[in-house]
Amino acid sequence: MHPLYPYSQLAMETLLSLTSKRAGEWFKEELRKLGGLEHIMKTVTDCYECICSLNPCLTYWDKSLTDQLSKICRCLRILENVTHMNQQNQKYLLEYGNNMLITTLSTFLRICCHGILKNSAVDMNDRTSEGVIIRECLFSIVKVLINLTHRFGEECKTVSDSDHR
Repeated sequence: MHPLYPYSQLAMETLLSLTSKRAGEWFKEELRKLGGLEHIMKTVTDCYECICSLNPCLTYWDKSLTDQLSKICRCLRILENVTHMNQQNQKYLLEYGNNMLITTLSTFLRICCHGILKNSAVDMNDRTSEGVIIRECLFSIVKVLINLTHRFGEECKTVSDSDHR
C-alpha cells in the first residue's frame, strides 16, 4: 500500500462531500495538475469493477453494490463540474489511460439502463432505493459524457458565425 493512501482517500472523500460547482478555474486546474482527476477516475473504475465482479449478471442490487454506485455518482458529479467549460480537463479525461474513462462510462451506461428497467423508482419521495440511485448515476454518466464531447470557444465557430464578421 502506498504510504500516502490514507491521505489520498481522505482528500477524495472531502472532495466528494464538497461541491465543486462554485469552484473557480484555479480549482479545476489544480485538481488536474495535482493528480486529483486521476484519483477520481481510478475510483470510478475501481467501483465499476467491484460492481461487475459482485453482480456479473446484474440481477440484484444490494446495499454494498448501491454504496459503490453512490460513490461513482458522487465522483461523476465532480467530473461533471470540473469539465464544464474547461477544455484542458476535458482533453485530459478523454486521453487518460487509453480512453479508460470513456470505455468505462459507456459500458456502465448500459449497465445502468439495464438496472433501471429492473429497479424502477415510483415513489417520488424516495431518495435511497436502488432505482433512484441507478437513475441518478445514469444522469451523471450522461452529463459527464456531454461535457466531454462538447466543443466551445474558437474551435466551435460555425460557418454562419464567420459570415457575420
